[in-house]
Formats: sequence, C-alpha cells, structure tokens
Amino acid sequence: MKSLSLLFICLIIYFKFFIFAIFASQEVSDNDGFEVSDEILAIVGDIDYGEYLSSECTTCHHAQGLDEGIPSITGWPVESFVWALHSYKSGARKHPIMEMITQRLSNEEIASLAIFFESINN
Repeated sequence: MKSLSLLFICLIIYFKFFIFAIFASQEVSDNDGFEVSDEILAIVGDIDYGEYLSSECTTCHHAQGLDEGIPSITGWPVESFVWALHSYKSGARKHPIMEMITQRLSNEEIASLAIFFESINN
C-alpha cells in the first residue's frame, strides 16, 4: 500500500510538470506580428524597484539562472524581457500563470523588472 501511495504521488508530480511543459512550450516568435510600442520600450526602469518586485518572479524562475523546466530570466536584454512580458500581458503569448501575473503589472513595473533581471549575471 505504501508503494502504491508513492507511485500515485510520483504520477501527480510528473503530470504537473508535463502540463506545465506543454503550456511553457507555447512560444511566439518576433515574426508573429506582436509589437511593443516605442513609448513602452523607452521607459527606463528603476533597478531597485525591480529588485523589490522580483520576489514573485523568483518564486518560479530561479534567480541563479537555473533552467529546471522553468526558463531562466536572468541576463536577458531589457528589450527582450519587456517584449516577452507584454506579449503575455496582451495574450499574444499563452501561459495562464504568466498572463495572470503580467495583467497586474504596469509598464513601469515591467521596465523595472527588466533592468533588474538584466543586471543579474550568472
């Protein structure tokens, strides 16, 4: 009975990561027509504010740059980071968790997170 319970727990964990991998693999490329306005890209983030906001991000995305099923977001160029978050926010890029989180972020908060995570070199 104990081994059956352990098997059941392992299956639950496996399916949790399998489902996440399916959602995480739904990427869009720059060729899909999503664009971020020049006004948004011109916003200069506050690195200290970005660090303050980063705890929600680092709950899943490792600050050490590890990529264990969840992509690393450290060291990204600011423009790429801003583009990625705005593509989730607009719904052009699909992932239920990222869409929910980015809906709550302002343009200034996204810019601040972008400059903070760009500054982390692993």
